[in-house]
Amino acid sequence: MTTTGRRVPDDAVTQPITGGPAGAVDVAARPPRGSTERRPHVTERPRHEAVADAVRRDPRFRELRTRQRRFVFTATPLFLAWYGLFVGLSAFAPSLMAVPVLGAVNAGMLLGLAQFASTLAIVAAYRRFARREIDPRVRDLRAVYAAGSSDAHAEIRSLR
Repeated sequence: MTTTGRRVPDDAVTQPITGGPAGAVDVAARPPRGSTERRPHVTERPRHEAVADAVRRDPRFRELRTRQRRFVFTATPLFLAWYGLFVGLSAFAPSLMAVPVLGAVNAGMLLGLAQFASTLAIVAAYRRFARREIDPRVRDLRAVYAAGSSDAHAEIRSLR
């Protein structure tokens, strides 16, 4: 980390300078080992960290993550298997890929275009899934934690 062009030692503690230029920091030495002196920047956890922890512990957030992972961990292996089949056929069955289908268009070209089509289909499916399953749950969580409902405050206080 640097401050105004000079290197700050790794064991230094930095704090913003009140009233100083934007981005200026005050460099203070770390207290000696075994000292009971507290570092000047160590205080209560910032509110955003407490809110993030509260959201992570919320069962609604866990359900949201489970649904999202279920989609991703299903779609990804299926697509990779389909892609692997295309690559495998290209490498080990070139005669099959060279079979003419329509004029100069062969099976390999059609399977290559199908790769693009399947990618777009997965994107469309995920957008639909996110719009129906993920986005409403995210809005609900945001409403609870951004508005600072009593449930959210209780959860945040329990983490401190």
